[in-house]
Amino acid sequence: MFFDPGWNRLVCQYCGTKKDIDELYEDPAEEISISSARALASRNWGVDTRNIRCAQCGAVTVNDALQLAGCCPFCGSATVVPAGNDNEQLAPNAVIPFLVSKTHAEMYFKQWISKRSMAPSDIKDGSKIGDFQGVYIPYWTFDVNTAVSYQGKFGYERGSGDNRYIKYYKKEGSFQKFVDDYPIAGSWRAINDPFIKKVSQYNTGEARPYTSEALAGFVAEQYSIGLEDAWKQARQGILHNLELQIKNNEAADVVSNLKYNYQFSNIKFKYVLVPVWLSSYTYRGKPYRIAINGQTGEVFGNWPRSFKILFIILGIIGGATMLLVFMMMIARGFGR
Repeated sequence: MFFDPGWNRLVCQYCGTKKDIDELYEDPAEEISISSARALASRNWGVDTRNIRCAQCGAVTVNDALQLAGCCPFCGSATVVPAGNDNEQLAPNAVIPFLVSKTHAEMYFKQWISKRSMAPSDIKDGSKIGDFQGVYIPYWTFDVNTAVSYQGKFGYERGSGDNRYIKYYKKEGSFQKFVDDYPIAGSWRAINDPFIKKVSQYNTGEARPYTSEALAGFVAEQYSIGLEDAWKQARQGILHNLELQIKNNEAADVVSNLKYNYQFSNIKFKYVLVPVWLSSYTYRGKPYRIAINGQTGEVFGNWPRSFKILFIILGIIGGATMLLVFMMMIARGFGR
């Protein structure tokens, strides 16, 4: 049976039997305290799995043990080999299931490419596009209570023109802020790959408790950024946002000599799998890629340009320009 995107159910590809996935109708996934992560986090994916490594791009995906190894979903290479399972890797505790089906992904692509005026016609009709593969990408999200106290010099613009100047005031203050679902990509691929990165805006509030049934028929990338490293990245990002919050609280144009103390408490995390459709194809010897957000349908990719269409467009522009000049010349002649 395979997961049916948008319906939160499994469907048998042979007889059409349908089975609802109860976990995906439950309340949103709960966070795990980071202090007890090693003790409480699961390492069980809920089904026998095996890791597959792409010999070309190095991607490691987690596959159902019974699933035959095919092409790499990231680069399209057919050279994939078994990789050893890491028993220390945590299993996800949350998943954003696919809402966009493969049929809808193809439809979204055609709508997107139709707006690219210079794309060749055999790209616009989808006849040259490779098969879309659904992949779950690893993400970490963090919840944390913050308490901040600060002091500094806050500057405000006064005057105008040549008489503009900054007036500084010494101020201090404090505030508390709850940070909810601060996201950090769980793989360097998600950070460095421009295609995946462009479609990585997810509503993590819709994440549901993890179930292996949501992965039926799909593969999941193994995380390469662990929990500790992800929290370090999140911490730096949260601190940067708190500094911006201080400036906003004081409505200052300029801040100098800022000093602040902060406390983080009740730090929790989710290891959540997020959905993306990927496709790659070759057109006249050059590779192209497409990524589609499996939750929102957002599309990003690159595409070949047709010089034939370019020449037609330039011809139309040139013809229109010549016609305009000709009409202006006639108008001037009548005006004499």
